[in-house]
Parts: sequence; structure tokens; C-alpha cells
Amino acid sequence: MTSSSHTIEQRDLGKVVIFTIVTFGIYGILLMAKWTDDVNFLIDRQKHEKIVVVVVGVITLGIALAVWEIIFAYDIQGYTEKRRLSERSKNLGGTVLGLTLFAYALAFASGGLAFILSMAVGLYASCLVQKELNMIADEIKGSL
Repeated sequence: MTSSSHTIEQRDLGKVVIFTIVTFGIYGILLMAKWTDDVNFLIDRQKHEKIVVVVVGVITLGIALAVWEIIFAYDIQGYTEKRRLSERSKNLGGTVLGLTLFAYALAFASGGLAFILSMAVGLYASCLVQKELNMIADEIKGSL
């Protein structure tokens, strides 16, 4: 079981984008570590191990992080569907999956020429996940 004292931190989407760009993705790795705790809290069990997410993500040069981001999106979507929360992305997991696949396809198909555009698409997917976590944090604060 996860800690009941955990709180989901709201993060400014603009700062997420800027910090990820300025740190060349290192902030994104730290963000995934935080999301691991947040998602485990939401699903009320220890499904994801933070150290595994970070280490495997770094070893695979971010590919595993993209996969975990998709898994997290589906876990968050399951949480919101279970709680019947309003104002939600109907298909957060599918949207993040589609954006991630498009970003990788764009980067590989262009031989890296569209790298900046593919990074922007990937960052947009991350912002969708953080936006949903921000709304959940609001819901949790409102119910206290």
C-alpha cells in the first residue's frame, strides 16, 4: 500500500516545458520519478518502482520513460474513470500513446531532421499527463 500522507504536487505546465528544455531532459527524468509516487498513490498500491523507472529510463536513453509515461496515463485514466471525475480527457492513455508513437515515427522517419518537432509533440504528451495530475490534486484538495 502507498502512504496516505502523500500529496500530488501541482506543477506549472510552462515551467515543466522550460525546465525540460533547459536541462536537456534531465528535469523530465525527475518528473517521471515524482509521477511514479503520484500514480502509485492514485492506484493505492506499489505498482511502479521509482528506481527501476529512472535507471531503466536512463539506460534506454528515454525510450522506457516514454513507455512508462503511457502506462502512467492509462493508470491515471483508470483512476478518473473509477471516481467519475468531471472535466477529464476521455482517453488520456490513448492520446498519450498516439502522440508518443507519432513523435517517435516523426523523429525516425525524418532521419532526425524533425527532431525538434518530435520533441515538442512528446512534451505536449507530458503536459497532458501533468495537467490531469493537477486537476486530480485540485479534486483531492477540494474534498478535504
